[in-house]
Amino acid sequence: MQVKLNGKLGQGGTFSVDGTLGLLPNLNITAQINTQDVPLSLGQPYVQQFAHIQINSGALNSEIELNFNADQNLTSTGSVQVPSLDIVNTLDGGKLLSWNSLDIDQFNFNLDTNKLHFSQLTFDQLFGTFVLDENRETNISALIIEQDEGTTASTNPPLDFIIGGILIKDSSMDFSDLSLPLPFATHIVDLQGRVSTIDTVSDAPANIKLEGQVDEYGLARINGSMNVLEPVQHTDVTVEFRNLQMSNLSPYTVQFAGREIDQGKLDLDLGYAIEKGLLNGRNNVVLSDLELGEKVDHPDAASLPLGLAVGLLKDADGVIRIDLPVEGDINDPEFKIGGVVWQAISGMITKLVSAPFRLLGKLIGIDSEDLGQFEFLAGRSDLTPPELEKVAQLEEALQQRPELVIEISGVMDRSIDADALKKMKLIAVATERLGEEFASQDDQAMMLDDEIREVVEKMHSERLPNVDLTSIKAQHTAPPVSDPEAPPVLDELAYATELWNQLVDAETVSDQDLEDLAQARAQVIKDAFLSSGQFAGNRVVIASAKEVVSEDKQWVVLELSVASK
Repeated sequence: MQVKLNGKLGQGGTFSVDGTLGLLPNLNITAQINTQDVPLSLGQPYVQQFAHIQINSGALNSEIELNFNADQNLTSTGSVQVPSLDIVNTLDGGKLLSWNSLDIDQFNFNLDTNKLHFSQLTFDQLFGTFVLDENRETNISALIIEQDEGTTASTNPPLDFIIGGILIKDSSMDFSDLSLPLPFATHIVDLQGRVSTIDTVSDAPANIKLEGQVDEYGLARINGSMNVLEPVQHTDVTVEFRNLQMSNLSPYTVQFAGREIDQGKLDLDLGYAIEKGLLNGRNNVVLSDLELGEKVDHPDAASLPLGLAVGLLKDADGVIRIDLPVEGDINDPEFKIGGVVWQAISGMITKLVSAPFRLLGKLIGIDSEDLGQFEFLAGRSDLTPPELEKVAQLEEALQQRPELVIEISGVMDRSIDADALKKMKLIAVATERLGEEFASQDDQAMMLDDEIREVVEKMHSERLPNVDLTSIKAQHTAPPVSDPEAPPVLDELAYATELWNQLVDAETVSDQDLEDLAQARAQVIKDAFLSSGQFAGNRVVIASAKEVVSEDKQWVVLELSVASK
């Protein structure tokens, strides 16, 4: 029988059927089916059972040839156009997917072999929103509605389909990656490119090549390959951004680190390779002329010293380069890529700020942890030659990190510094009374010189008037050890030691004396940095002094610190 049917749908659109229908001895249908402007919203009751999406607009135009024969084999071929699609995410109301047109020049479906083959899909003015959250899960996966496990599984084999490539023209995209060191989001326009053939029965991955514009002068490129249906088995994709304005990212950096960004440009290479569940990721970040803005309180902001990290990383050209590898086993149920990335980020920043002088040393080819440590002998504030070399080395390294400021906190060890200062005070008095430098540092040998002994004995009588020198001499007068029968003699070395020790014990050192010593140590380091004239005065600051404990009871160690401007 000849069949001709034309009609209109209540919701809009028209359809027509022109073909033949055979009922006996078996059902046989051959028909040309055309649709025009049939609204896709007709399918909303079915779609909402499987995904949190709403089809706001979109139409179906098609030319389909249908054949159903007596052997119960159904085949269908034709072309399809879908203009003006608009789909929103019902979870947050945001726009998810849209396009001006989708053209499929040819498709073939065979029910007997359960295969569906599309020619190239051509999208014009495609728009999509793609978000990777903190756990590296996509906004797409969040839309899927899990089906009741009690539903009887179909015994039909899965549909095998082939898409002969995807062509994207004059399109745009909102891209967000919230798992990065600074959560990143941008709008890409003028997006062009291709995705190669997708075949569900082939192990060969689909190749992806897309390119678009970001803001006025930024570039975005997506390249790589992916098993579209099983990305965990194979994914090797690089997302590349060039010349992006960092100030546009302030809403995200405030949430992440509690800081705005005043200016800067970003180049970003995100590469993720997954092979049989094993992730080998790389994040290469290049920031140029980055300037952090005001601090902004945010409940989710991390307590990382971002300003100091920026100062440590920014070179003399104002460029920051970060290479952040990420690895893990996605098959592990405990694996969360957001956690892995966050550990790598926080670990990198913590390592930087906890050992900044190791980084500075590496800039000039020195692998040392004590580049920022300066040693002073007890009671002294002069720099030895090895410490002066450290100043020269740090000056060279800091020329490559112009954002850094050296902070010097003077130090003193109350125990050994106080004792040394007492001796220095006594030596100063003796020198003044002798009229010449009292150069001897050998306490026990002082009394071997009659002139020195006379001065020290007089100092003792003045400072300790209640102690009789005659009694001290008597304590140290005895026959020589070599001849016990000989007349008693004065042991001058023992006598000298006793007098000197009593003078030292009686001497006083105030807290101000120790504070002055600490400040003098800080000042001598600052002067050493500024002496060459190559170092700006505002890059070396003296902070409050502090008390430390010497490990070897000889040297007092002062540790520099760094801060950002």
